[in-house]
Amino acid sequence: MRKILNELGSLPSSRLFILSELIEQFSRSVQTLAVDKKKREEYEKEKERAGLRKSEKHRLQKMKLQRKIMVRYLKGQSFEQIGGVFNYHPKTIYKMIKKYQHDLSVLHQIDYDIEKKKITDAERMIKSGKSKKQIIRELHISAHSVVAVAQMKNLELHP
Repeated sequence: MRKILNELGSLPSSRLFILSELIEQFSRSVQTLAVDKKKREEYEKEKERAGLRKSEKHRLQKMKLQRKIMVRYLKGQSFEQIGGVFNYHPKTIYKMIKKYQHDLSVLHQIDYDIEKKKITDAERMIKSGKSKKQIIRELHISAHSVVAVAQMKNLELHP
């Protein structure tokens, strides 16, 4: 840096003023570029957030439609009636309902498997001598369930 300043010190003053003016213009250009880049990045981030909001809204609308269709189906309306209300072809409504029913059956199966595992774990914990409170705390099940498992398997439950 000092070497550059020493070299510049040997230049005449008119050239130094011209050089100073060029450096100022360059500095302003770089600052303008930085401000533009920052605005562009903020705009892109906002655009990305808006896109996420749109996808979330779309997913929420889809879930609301699913619920409305299933409510009407469970009330006993035909595919034609439901399709007429929501402006879908009856075959499309049929496919949607079958898909929703499959999703529900999968969820019910998962719930059943979890409940079955909790019951076997409760039985094992009762046999190992753990108290009712410990079993409830570890498995997150009701006291009634723990008592029912103990009665069903004729096991002695510690309070």
